[in-house]
Amino acid sequence: MNPCNCSFLGDTANPERCRCTPAQIQRYRSKLSGPLLDRIDMHIEVPRVPQGILTAPSPEDEPTSNQIRQRVEEAQNLQKCRQRCLNSKLSPKQVDEFCTLGSESQNLINSAMLKLGISARGYHRILKLAQSIADLDKSDQIQQLHLAQAIQFRNLDR
Repeated sequence: MNPCNCSFLGDTANPERCRCTPAQIQRYRSKLSGPLLDRIDMHIEVPRVPQGILTAPSPEDEPTSNQIRQRVEEAQNLQKCRQRCLNSKLSPKQVDEFCTLGSESQNLINSAMLKLGISARGYHRILKLAQSIADLDKSDQIQQLHLAQAIQFRNLDR
């Protein structure tokens, strides 16, 4: 969705272009209910890409689409071997079984739930996402960094 009615909120190339008031922005964003947002795994802002970046050649050290696809396929194979399905398909009971946290990570998610008002559904979505990030990182378990990144991807919970 756009960040506001005019779609220019947060535009770094021309910040004064958005003239929406905070009340207008809140009214626009409130059109999406909490229960609907709970069913969306990631809420992230994607800023407009400057023309110079779009037209410039890709840097040599940037991974190719094939390399990224290979990483994703490896992570998916790991998930299927571990739990016979992708992380996105885990039931709440399976999340408790396969997406385990250490004590520091558990403290982090508990704190985030209190501060951000994350629901039980949001909690399970964060854990599944954190497990996917850990799988892409080829980590045996969810680390605090993976969990923090998954929480950051729930931008509209704030």
